[in-house]
Amino acid sequence: MNLKRIFALGCLAMVCGGVAVGVIAAMYLPTMKLLFRYGYADLPAFMERRIATFDGHEVSFLVSKFAADSRWSMVNNPASPRSVHEWRQSTKSMFVLNGSYFTETNQPAGFYSIDGAESAVAWPEIAIGETGYTFAVNIREDGTMNMYHVPLSSLLGPYPGSTFLSFPTLILNDTSAIAEDSGLHARRTVLAQEDGGTIDVIVSETGEESLYQMAEWLAQQPEHFRIAGNLDGGPSTGISTASKPWDIEVQSAAVPNVLMVQ
Repeated sequence: MNLKRIFALGCLAMVCGGVAVGVIAAMYLPTMKLLFRYGYADLPAFMERRIATFDGHEVSFLVSKFAADSRWSMVNNPASPRSVHEWRQSTKSMFVLNGSYFTETNQPAGFYSIDGAESAVAWPEIAIGETGYTFAVNIREDGTMNMYHVPLSSLLGPYPGSTFLSFPTLILNDTSAIAEDSGLHARRTVLAQEDGGTIDVIVSETGEESLYQMAEWLAQQPEHFRIAGNLDGGPSTGISTASKPWDIEVQSAAVPNVLMVQ
């Protein structure tokens, strides 16, 4: 074979190879865009990404759904706060999210009781306004979760099992419970319960929003939320879950308490 033919075949191979690379790149371009934008593209079956726009800026939410009979637990260790990723590793859980508000000494800021233990903050004895600690998260003795709005359920609490209070309640019976926009923006962690009992965990993956914007957005979603409430947010917001081909992480600052699904 002479040099001209070898050169021609080489050029043809380069052209064909370039076309093949171009076709492959085009096929995987959407995945690559997600990978570079969010750090990962594939999400587990129970999780989806939803994009919202507030006042011209984009917020990406990760929405995770858990069956009504999922088994939940709470853990609190003020002496050793950790990121949600570190909590998941130490507890060997499948899914972890940040939990209740806490003070500068890492103590829960509202009522907080695991397995009926005495809480340092008493349960409210009178009805309180919408901006108070009105959102109750209760994990029953069998590990299933339920949520309540304290002004509507104050005679029932504290509940058997493990319970903590947070604020504010964002949704009641599929309707926003926030009347005014404070204009304060942050990343958010939200727990919600659908009419059928499904538990939704919604976190700000990227971007920030106000509580009013969060509540209005939740009310517009296709789910029918019986109730939804805000947990600690800002730097505390985070989830960590074991998944294939890679773990999904919205990394939090060190937090003293978390919620887990085993």
